[in-house]
Amino acid sequence: MTVGSRIKELRKQQKLTLRELARRADISHTFLSDIENNRSQPSLNRLRDIAEALQVKISYLLGEKWDKVNEVNNRHYLPSSDPELVKLVKTLEKRPELRTLLNISKGLSQETIRQILKIVKTFKK
Repeated sequence: MTVGSRIKELRKQQKLTLRELARRADISHTFLSDIENNRSQPSLNRLRDIAEALQVKISYLLGEKWDKVNEVNNRHYLPSSDPELVKLVKTLEKRPELRTLLNISKGLSQETIRQILKIVKTFKK
């Protein structure tokens, strides 16, 4: 299986459109299409961006086998003794839009995040 075919398979499993995955990985949809159809090879940095957008390790995209036991053990890196954290991860797994929100907010300042939290709290009222 090629890098492109693994990306395409994961994208379809996660019910993502080509454009949505490209947006999440910050690449053009035409470049992603070329990668998926083995017409182009991504740089290591682009491969990392795609892997993060698909929430897998780069090594999986490069051919590492991935069984269900390793999926559970390697994906979360969480201590199961923290039930609140486990609940949060399960929510993020079920709600890709929340994952996207979290990924987008990674580079924001603390002050910006505080302002966004205030806005979000007004919607919960």
